[in-house]
Amino acid sequence: MPEDEKEKLLESVRKDIKVPENRGMDYFSYFVIGLFIAVFVSLIVVLGLEKAKANKLEALEKEINNEVTIPLNSLAKEKKQIDLVSKQLEVLSTALSGRIKYSQILDDLRNGQYKQSLWTSFTIQQDKISIQGSASDFESVGKTVAAFRQIKSVKDVSLKSVTVNNETNAVDFSVTIQFNPSLYKYLPQTQASSSSGGQE
Repeated sequence: MPEDEKEKLLESVRKDIKVPENRGMDYFSYFVIGLFIAVFVSLIVVLGLEKAKANKLEALEKEINNEVTIPLNSLAKEKKQIDLVSKQLEVLSTALSGRIKYSQILDDLRNGQYKQSLWTSFTIQQDKISIQGSASDFESVGKTVAAFRQIKSVKDVSLKSVTVNNETNAVDFSVTIQFNPSLYKYLPQTQASSSSGGQE
């Protein structure tokens, strides 16, 4: 092959192989586009993660509300109810501390009395009970008074009158019994004062 032809062929191959001069600009454009795409994808990923965190945070807040806040509110309501009941108990114990169980006094007197005497009537005044009764003889009246004096809560027994009933030949009597009212209170004074004192 002649030399000229070789040169031409070589020249044409060089032209075909020759890199255009603006190719560096193309690489830069691809780089910028790739960078933009990478930033866009990263932004989507970051926003997705933030949204997931926000959803998880919202779920945790709901869980805390359900498991902590609502029960705390319920406890506050229950505490108010407990305080109300406590105040009501305090008022009740104060009222009961002054009340006397008269039925218990009468039971004690009935159980401790001499069995050969009968009560016909009685009256109660604070810490005294007046009993009118009937017995078969004077000795039974004496044993009745002695039996009343043996009862633990009785402070004093006074025989007020003794008469013979001409119709029945029975001995009618009247006694006044003074008792210790603190033994018959619904709530002993120490218990009532400790329950009211504990709330202050």
